[in-house]
Amino acid sequence: SGAFGSHAEAESMKQAKAKSLEDALDKDELLRQEEKARHHKENIELNTKCWAVLLGHITGFAAINAWGTLQQAVPRNLVCTALVPLLTLAGIYGIYQKTDELRLKRAMADSEMDECE
Repeated sequence: SGAFGSHAEAESMKQAKAKSLEDALDKDELLRQEEKARHHKENIELNTKCWAVLLGHITGFAAINAWGTLQQAVPRNLVCTALVPLLTLAGIYGIYQKTDELRLKRAMADSEMDECE
């Protein structure tokens, strides 16, 4: 028996301290992993936004060029020139609807839509 009690009690205290140190290290590791996962998710979101803006501009300018070419190709009378904006509206709306369908179909391929889809 020593100043801190019996040898078994001292050993028990050492084990308890070691266990609490392990738990603290596990918590630190868990916090590091959570921070790393959060950082990774932010990078994915940033890359997705970057590509969305870039591809949005590319397709927008391509649409302007395509419908502008159509407008230049039609005969110069009131009916034809009035139909171009209506055809443009119907064409772009149809493309939006079809791509939305395809995106939903792809997202639901696994029968559920998660946060990233």
